[in-house]
Amino acid sequence: MTTEAINNKEQCLEKAQNLFQNARNYIDILDYDLDKLIFENEQVLANIKRVAIESRRARIRILLHRAERVIKEGHRIVALLERMSSCVELRVLSWEDIEQVYKNILLVDVSSFYETTNYHPISGKVVYSDRKAALETEKWFENFWYRASRPLDILRLHI
Repeated sequence: MTTEAINNKEQCLEKAQNLFQNARNYIDILDYDLDKLIFENEQVLANIKRVAIESRRARIRILLHRAERVIKEGHRIVALLERMSSCVELRVLSWEDIEQVYKNILLVDVSSFYETTNYHPISGKVVYSDRKAALETEKWFENFWYRASRPLDILRLHI
């Protein structure tokens, strides 16, 4: 188990790239509106796509505070969602939960994760190879995931 601090956006991107590169089956993302620095990055998108294509057990869950910008601006993850809807799903936090969620999370294979604040300046941590802490993070994520809903604009893309 290793824990490292995250103190700025560049470190956040570096840690995210590392986590995505090592992902094999499961990716859980909780973000305000898919920060472009991280989620429009070529390496990050390539690794998300790699997991979706190469793993028969692939599950990629994206949970957002707000989906409007992501949908209206044509975020590249939305295009991935359209092509791989069997393993990539996007949901939006319920109104009741928005006030309770103050952090961003990236969890891979229920073993490693990063957690940062939604506020500036960025602060947080990345935790590698700590299954117990990762399971607690997944449980916390799922608590919000199962109350979240799919944005109507995304549903229209599949019709």
